[in-house]
Amino acid sequence: MKKAYIKTGLAFGFGDCFNLVSHAISCYVGALFVLDGVTNAFTGEVYTSGDVFTIFISILMGASSLTMLGTVLKEVYMAKVTGNKLFNVIDRNSAINIYEEKGEKPD
Repeated sequence: MKKAYIKTGLAFGFGDCFNLVSHAISCYVGALFVLDGVTNAFTGEVYTSGDVFTIFISILMGASSLTMLGTVLKEVYMAKVTGNKLFNVIDRNSAINIYEEKGEKPD
């Protein structure tokens, strides 16, 4: 039981770390783009603070989606385990043989 809590804590910690590192990188790179006057390849204009904010929000949304992936993967794993148990029940040989002549017969 304690292993599950440790794994869950590590997963949440990794997700938060990933989220915060992506914030830091996007802020740093965005500031460099604005200060150095880097040209946007799509528009041909210099990056503005609005462009950097749009990129920052996009990275934020992507990182948040990735951190929520752990919860979904847990459910997928549980479905896999349950499906395996179900197929084992379906594939097992029955203890009752309907073709055998021995035993009681209903009238």
